[in-house]
Amino acid sequence: MNALRVSAFVVASAFAAVFASEARAAGGAYQVDTADVGEPGGCKVESWISAAGNHDFIGALSPSCVVGSPQQPVEASVQLTRTRADGEWGSGATPKLKTNLIPTAIGNWGLGLSGQASYDLITKETTSYAATLPATLRLSNVMRVNLNAGVLNDKIARQNYFTYGSYRLKLVTA
Repeated sequence: MNALRVSAFVVASAFAAVFASEARAAGGAYQVDTADVGEPGGCKVESWISAAGNHDFIGALSPSCVVGSPQQPVEASVQLTRTRADGEWGSGATPKLKTNLIPTAIGNWGLGLSGQASYDLITKETTSYAATLPATLRLSNVMRVNLNAGVLNDKIARQNYFTYGSYRLKLVTA
């Protein structure tokens, strides 16, 4: 039954990708995080899928909501991931909390703080912890620069890694 659900998900995702007339996005960075946190009560769901000719697969679903007070909102999310590599399936959950330390403004840097833990749903063990400082420079209402720096503690490899990323985003509105 599990293989049937995965197959249905893959077929539905492929159908949507082939027949979609345009892409829809939340209007923000994905892998390189922003320092911004939305208004309390705001919720969204992000998802993506990647499939290869050798049948390797990654599918992710990431619901999130902003909680807390307007003075210190906190974005609470969890990325649910299903993978297939070399014929072996995997499933994971990565809960994350993010807050804004310095608000973003045009011409000024903003700074956030996020923390997350990754949990392997098959082996039932925590595989990593991460902390990130996302920084955002708003150049205008439609142009941003995002920089990330952080640390990842890989529990499986028993290693700590420095993490970083950068991204320039120009928002296009219809």
